[in-house]
Amino acid sequence: MTSEILCMSKSAIAMAADSMVTVNGSKTYKGVNKLFMLSQDNPPMSMMIYGSADFEKIPMETLIKEYRKRTNFKDKHDIISIKEDFLEFLGKNTPNSDFASKIESGLKLFKPIIVSKMENYDESDLADFLKSGSEHDLPDFLNDYRRIIKKYDKEFEEIIPDYIDDEHCEEIVSLLKNIFFNSLIRTGTGIVIAGFNTHDLFPSVVNFNLCLNNNGKIEITDYEELINYGGSAIFPFAQKEVINTFLTGIDSTMENAIADAFSNLFDKHIEKLRLDFNSNKEIKNNSTINQVLDNYIGC
Repeated sequence: MTSEILCMSKSAIAMAADSMVTVNGSKTYKGVNKLFMLSQDNPPMSMMIYGSADFEKIPMETLIKEYRKRTNFKDKHDIISIKEDFLEFLGKNTPNSDFASKIESGLKLFKPIIVSKMENYDESDLADFLKSGSEHDLPDFLNDYRRIIKKYDKEFEEIIPDYIDDEHCEEIVSLLKNIFFNSLIRTGTGIVIAGFNTHDLFPSVVNFNLCLNNNGKIEITDYEELINYGGSAIFPFAQKEVINTFLTGIDSTMENAIADAFSNLFDKHIEKLRLDFNSNKEIKNNSTINQVLDNYIGC
């Protein structure tokens, strides 16, 4: 489990991280450095990593220290320039991604998990369940790997339960691929760069996920930025649940359970009101009243 936090005000930035890290998507180690000072002045910048400790089979600590050694940060006046320069450095100093190997190793983990989950749903509910897990569209850069991805269509077809009609198989395969590839590309290394731009009054931070080296171009997802931020904020990264519980005073699972329970109770109360209204002969089946009640269902 990785838990990291960044606290930022108008005049200062504080970053903290645990020392647990994952290598090659499976092995975990303690005592690993995740915080790195890039430059102490002109401009002052730091970097924090989470997720996988290596990128294209090279330790991130090695890559960051080598980038720091080779870079004259006095020529980089803002955080965006440093981000772009760092991605360019990675593109030149890491091998091209073996995407087929990533898919094969990912499928070994994905298949048993998704199959066990699908067993809990019948045909009418399965598509809705899979749609709930496919919230993101696949990034455009995966179009460069369409030929490789196509080779694994049979792997996804074999996952489909026997009770699914042939006419729905194509939709199920599409949903399974969406869930799998979104998960696959987001199991890389998370990067947080924070500091003060030379010409800005207030601090800046960028956050993104390294996916793969696409012939010298580093593909990223989930990019966020706050440039010259004049407020105060606390940002959790990686496993956010513990920090969010501390900040909000309630666990997110408990909060969602309370919200669902209240919503169900409210819906039942609306239905009881409907029955009471319809039992009155003067207003029975009044379309206006029923419409008003319908508007509150699911609120």
